[in-house]
Amino acid sequence: MNYGKSTVAIAAATLCAMSQSAYATHLDERPASFVEWILRQRLARARTLLRETSLPLDQIAAQYGFCHAANLSNLFHRETGLSTRAFRRLRGSELAPS
Repeated sequence: MNYGKSTVAIAAATLCAMSQSAYATHLDERPASFVEWILRQRLARARTLLRETSLPLDQIAAQYGFCHAANLSNLFHRETGLSTRAFRRLRGSELAPS
């Protein structure tokens, strides 16, 4: 892919405070496509909110650009092997005093 001529890549490089060439190198080092990389970034941020807050799943999904909570839930399960509910329960058991 020619990242240097992509309008999306130029905008993404700017948002990441990187030069276009540094951004292209960064993406080339990743095994995932740009879209997969973006999804993983959104998922990582959603995971943080699932771990650190009790916000409803639909609010977390909306905050990170998922159309429906089910979209986030399905992706989360595919990537982690856990449902969002199971992840939160696990988080709760890890935080509980022994």
